Amino acid sequence: MIDTEKGAVAGDAAGSSEKSKEKEKKKRSRVKQLLTDVKKQVEFWFGDVNLHKDRFLRKLIDDSDHGYVDLSVLASFNRMKKLTADTKLIARALKNSSVVEINLEGNKVRRLHPIGEPPNDEECRTVYVELLPKDVTHNWIERVFSKCGNVVYISIPRYRSTGDSKGFAFVEFEKVDQAQKAIEMLNNPPEDAPRKPGIFPKTHSGKPLPMPPENPISSEEEEKKKRKKKKKKSSTSLQNSVNEEKEQPMEAESTGQKRKSEPETSRAQKTPGKEKRDAGRKP
Repeated sequence: MIDTEKGAVAGDAAGSSEKSKEKEKKKRSRVKQLLTDVKKQVEFWFGDVNLHKDRFLRKLIDDSDHGYVDLSVLASFNRMKKLTADTKLIARALKNSSVVEINLEGNKVRRLHPIGEPPNDEECRTVYVELLPKDVTHNWIERVFSKCGNVVYISIPRYRSTGDSKGFAFVEFEKVDQAQKAIEMLNNPPEDAPRKPGIFPKTHSGKPLPMPPENPISSEEEEKKKRKKKKKKSSTSLQNSVNEEKEQPMEAESTGQKRKSEPETSRAQKTPGKEKRDAGRKP
């Protein structure tokens, strides 16, 4: 009886220990994945492809001492906020990076090598994609286009008021032939690809690549402009009507003045009935 109880207790302890180990293993796996994601994001920001386009970060680097950028600035970026706001964890993730380095204090980061010259074939390596859903993400686009080659940059113009996608994006590949392959795939999707717009992205071969505006006008702002224009038009029409009404009394007044200037005999001839009424009144 006692041996049975001891065995049950030992079994429970072993099961509890096993669960604890499994829980700890999952936790380590999550932390490892988080460190990998943080490292990938920071290396992208400081990479040549992004810095040739990212004026804000480029200015921070140029204006700083020895090219260092405070980790707290990176932690304030929206994409980093989704991962972590812990600057110590960011510094830990970048410890063995081949693109950036951390200062001795562990609170700033900079590129290891000077930035190169802008490439001259960027436009040929970029594909314009349309018919995207409003909630499209960078990860979704990267997953779709990775079948064609190495995706190095993705730009998704969004409305400032809502954050929704405008329905199109720019995908830059590492090589020109990869971009051509993507165009062929998009214009000739496989038979098993969903045909509903926004599910499987499409593009047009040979279509010029319009660059996204730096300060895109949101749909809300466009609607305000339309209302303002309509209001201005209505105000102009109302003013014209008022002016017409003002002109009519002036004409009537001028007519009255002309009538006053006419001879009394003439006025009497026009209103004989009035003279008869006046003749019958008592003084």
